[in-house]
Amino acid sequence: MVRYSWDDKSGKVTVHLREGVEVIYKGALAEILGFKGDTHIRSSLTIDNPMDIKHLHNLFVYCDIVEPHAVGHAKVPLIRVVTVKFRVNPRHYEDYYLHQIGHGLPVFRGGRGQRGHGIGNILGGLFRSAVPLLKKGAKALGKEALRTGMAVAGDVLDGRSLKSSVKTRGLAASKRVARKAVSSVTASSNGNKKEHSCECTKSELDLFVIPPTQTSTEKGQWIEYHPIANITDSGPIEFYVSGSSEEYIDLPQTKLYVRAKITLSNGDELPAGSKVGPVNLFLQSLFSQVDVSLNERLISPSTPTYPYRAVIETLLSYGSDAKQTQLTSSLFYKDTAGSMDNPDPLAADDAVNQGLKTRAAFTRRSKTVDMLGPIHSDIFFQDKYLLNGVSMKLKLIRSKDQFCLMSADADVEYKVVIQDASLFVRKIKLNPAMPLAHARALEKATAKYPIRRVVTKMFSIPVGNMSFVQDHIFLGKLPKRLIVSCVTNTAFNGSYVENPFNFQHFNANFLAVYLDGKQIPYKPLKPNFDPNSGGNYIRAYHTLFSGTDKMNHDEGNVINREEYAKGYTLYAFDLTPDLSSGDHYNLVKQGNLRMELQFQRPLTTTVNVVVYAELDNLIEIDKARNGIFPSDALRELQPNYPCSLVINLDPSHLPGSHWVAVFISKEKHGEYFDSYGLPPSTLSSIHTFMNRTCLKHDYNQRTLQGLFSNVCGHYVIFFLLHKNRGWKMETIKFWFTAQPDVNDQMVYEFISKYFLCIEEGHRNLAFGTQTAVSRGKRGF
Repeated sequence: MVRYSWDDKSGKVTVHLREGVEVIYKGALAEILGFKGDTHIRSSLTIDNPMDIKHLHNLFVYCDIVEPHAVGHAKVPLIRVVTVKFRVNPRHYEDYYLHQIGHGLPVFRGGRGQRGHGIGNILGGLFRSAVPLLKKGAKALGKEALRTGMAVAGDVLDGRSLKSSVKTRGLAASKRVARKAVSSVTASSNGNKKEHSCECTKSELDLFVIPPTQTSTEKGQWIEYHPIANITDSGPIEFYVSGSSEEYIDLPQTKLYVRAKITLSNGDELPAGSKVGPVNLFLQSLFSQVDVSLNERLISPSTPTYPYRAVIETLLSYGSDAKQTQLTSSLFYKDTAGSMDNPDPLAADDAVNQGLKTRAAFTRRSKTVDMLGPIHSDIFFQDKYLLNGVSMKLKLIRSKDQFCLMSADADVEYKVVIQDASLFVRKIKLNPAMPLAHARALEKATAKYPIRRVVTKMFSIPVGNMSFVQDHIFLGKLPKRLIVSCVTNTAFNGSYVENPFNFQHFNANFLAVYLDGKQIPYKPLKPNFDPNSGGNYIRAYHTLFSGTDKMNHDEGNVINREEYAKGYTLYAFDLTPDLSSGDHYNLVKQGNLRMELQFQRPLTTTVNVVVYAELDNLIEIDKARNGIFPSDALRELQPNYPCSLVINLDPSHLPGSHWVAVFISKEKHGEYFDSYGLPPSTLSSIHTFMNRTCLKHDYNQRTLQGLFSNVCGHYVIFFLLHKNRGWKMETIKFWFTAQPDVNDQMVYEFISKYFLCIEEGHRNLAFGTQTAVSRGKRGF
């Protein structure tokens, strides 16, 4: 009645019908054959589109009319195995990426095996997993496979969802086969199977499976980039990596190479016996700040704490093997606990800092030392390739010589001379179909780069204090991990005689973090660092593992128990609900993070508390290779009056620096609102927009927000809500006090009470007739 033929050149199916026969094709079956949708045919025809086999790779045909014969481990009535061949087709890549953004066909994962969809999976899956368990029940397996496949096909013809049918029929078939398999296995086994435990086989028996073949990446090569300007003693070093239409960038493989030497301040060579050497992790300590830009948009925090981020990550992320091998490439030689502030690399062995002594040997008599290592910036710690056509710029700002050197020579000044610097970038050439697939997907969505955003803050405790309470370490979006450390203010700002990475305990005897008033951990840390009374601080030391997801794993760091109290005192807090630092996101939490630190005795020097925090963030790149920064979109915006605008001041740091608001009345009178009281001329694109769209404009001219909070978005909502209720600017400002902390708490409570909290980066603020919404996440 119905016959099918297939053209191997065009890939199209022809349906041959006898006279008087009609066929209706529906759902997934129609799509597989090449129809655009449900189709009713009454005569023979060639289908317009090529056949799409999707996940169907092997067809196992069983029938009771043949005698069972040996197949693998059993005898089954198998008539034929039809292998569906495939060719690498650009369409497959396009479908893959369209599936990721929620459109297009199901993901095509290659021709090696099934991944859980389609009729072929039922037939092939039952054959692979059940056959090794059956010896006398092979015929039953063949019947079940044929029965299930025909039932699914019938459901599809009746218009039922293929996915629903496969799930229902497959489950029923699995239960029937399992019952027969269990009875067979139980009869021939002396052991007992656990109740509710399913049967399985071992991967060691997959004797006919070979690894998949990677076809997306064709070639990769390292390219050396030199600074765009000559290197000077104190000026920044800048690199520019131009984007290519054919090549992607493997960001985690980016390496910084530096050749440097130490000289006297006048440039003369170091004399013999000079007591000077570099601080630990010298390659990273050379730079106080590293700015990373993509297509001229800054995506990294502009804070001068880069060496502390690098050292904390290195101390807590690597073990002893790495310390003795690969980390030495960055001149990491661990400082001797208890002798960190001894600045003399030539001191006696019982008092010398062995790490300083080893590092000083590389630079003695102004010898040149070369170093190679990673860049500690967010974008370089995620695994995805950077899109083609995106340029990258790095700006490395130098540290003071007093910060990155230690010396026991009184009244002698030194300097670090960087003789050469290079950036090694790995560029990747892909299968030509890949960029085309990405281009098609970018028409519908942005490229997503989930990152672990690191924010490093510093707070000072004056000399003589015995306690430190910081009410708003973070106000608004909360971090998922916190690492707290203390150094002297003198070392933090640079001193030849003090080690900037001497993380001292200063006889702290109480530390607790409070999240919206709830204490973390459940019991505060109360260490006792006094060696005369026992030196009990194991709970504090244990946070180095519980707070970094290393507890109860065969992992560690380079800090042992005895060293912890002698210059390596770090406190780590995991604030995630599942205590996991995996690849998944947790729900975004809003709140107030407060810290309390107490000391056994008054401080004898000013202490700087360094707070290292991690937050989940996302970088997005659109088809024009732009980050999602709405301030740039103002050039094209033609507002209708009245209008309310929510604008982000990007680029300043990732991803999104600060929210501001604009309200323009029917009379084209514009009011610019910045919670820091800055004018619109702060950013040229906003200033130009205000001049173009307003007959006159003014701004709030008053600082309302505290420097360490991130509730600027709350202020914006508060302002626009009341402007659209008819309030004047002066009336709105009247509600705020001269105390930023009080203002921050007020707007935070106002928004928490009257608005539903939505994950940042996915909220739409619609006030008035028009809104420009930033899709980036808020910064600080």
